[in-house]
Amino acid sequence: MSQSLAERLATLALTVIRTESPHCYDAHGPTPRPLTRSAPLTPRSIHPAFYGCYDWHSAVHSHWLLSELLGRQPASQPRWQLTRGTRQTAEAALLEALETEKLQAEYVFLRDHPRFERPYGWAWALRLCRSLEAAPSLRAARSACAALEELCATRLLGWLEGLPYPIRSGEHGQSAFALALLLDWAQGSTHRYGRDFHERAVRLARRHFGADRAPPLHLEPSGNDFLSPSLAAADVLTRALDAAEFSAFADHYFHTDLPEPVGCPDPSDGKLAHLVGLNLSRAWMLLRIARHLPPGPTRAALTSSADAHRRVGLAQCHCEDLVARDGAQPRDLGAELPFALSHWIGSFVLLMEDELSNTT
Repeated sequence: MSQSLAERLATLALTVIRTESPHCYDAHGPTPRPLTRSAPLTPRSIHPAFYGCYDWHSAVHSHWLLSELLGRQPASQPRWQLTRGTRQTAEAALLEALETEKLQAEYVFLRDHPRFERPYGWAWALRLCRSLEAAPSLRAARSACAALEELCATRLLGWLEGLPYPIRSGEHGQSAFALALLLDWAQGSTHRYGRDFHERAVRLARRHFGADRAPPLHLEPSGNDFLSPSLAAADVLTRALDAAEFSAFADHYFHTDLPEPVGCPDPSDGKLAHLVGLNLSRAWMLLRIARHLPPGPTRAALTSSADAHRRVGLAQCHCEDLVARDGAQPRDLGAELPFALSHWIGSFVLLMEDELSNTT
C-alpha cells in the first residue's frame, strides 16, 4: 500500500525540523552569531523550539504542517490519513518542541529582536498557534503559545499599519501574504484582540490593495520569487471584500494574460528553489481567487492557469503522482529533494492541496 500524502509530508517535516545544520543565523533580522570556535552559539541554544529547517520561519511552518495534519485525524479522506506510528511521533515531536519553557525563550528572543523574521515568520507563527486548536492532544502546546502569539499579532498588525505603501516583493518581505495570514488568524479567533485586529486588517487590505488595477503580470517573476505580488494582492482582497465588491474588483484587475508556470534550473540553489514554491503559491492563489468569482470566462481562465501551475509545481517537488494519469508511484520527498527545497516546500504542497479541496 502506497503512502498517503499526509504520511509523506509528515515524514518530511519530522526530518527537517530536527535538522540543525546548515542554519541561517541572521534571516530577516539580527541574530547572535558564534563569536569563537571554543564557545559557539548553536541554533538549538538560540531557538530551542524552532532550531531546524535552516531558518526560523521554515521551522515554524513545518511545525504548523504537523499540527495541521494531526488536527484532521481521523481523516475523512485517505490522502490525509496518518499511520498510528507517524501520528504518535508527530504528537511527541510537537509537544517536545512547544514546551512552555522553550516557547518562552522564543518569545524573549523575538521581544528583544524586534525586526527578526518580520513579517513572514510572525505571520506563520500565528497560523501555527491557530492550528493547535484542532487537535485535542496539543492543547498544552496551544496554551504555551499564548505570549508568542500575542507578540506576533500585535507587532505584525502594527508594522502593517505603519507602512505608507504595501511591500510588493515576491519574497519574505511581501506585505499582502503576511496580511492574508493575519486575517486568517483573526477570523473567528477567540483571542481578546481577534475581532478588533480583524476589522483593522480588513480596512488595511482595502486601503493598500482595493484600488489596484491591471497588475504588471508580464513583469513577473523576479528570479528569486516564491510569491506573486500581483496575485497576492487579489488573494488578500478575497478576505476583505464582499462577493459583489470582489467581482467588480476582478473585472478591472484581470485584463492581461495570466502568467505561465516557471521552470527551476537548480533546486539545490536556495534562491532558485523559490521558483518551485512560486508555482504552488500561484496555483493556490489562482484557485482561491476563482472560487470567489461567479462562473464566467475570468473564473475559467484562473482555474485553468491554476491547474497548469499545480501540475508543474508538484512535479518539481516530486509529487507528480498527485496529478499523473499513468499510475506514477509516490516518492520519498526527504530522500530525493535537495535540502534547499525540502526544508520548506512541504507546507506549500499542503496549502496548495487544501485550496484544491476547497474548490472541488
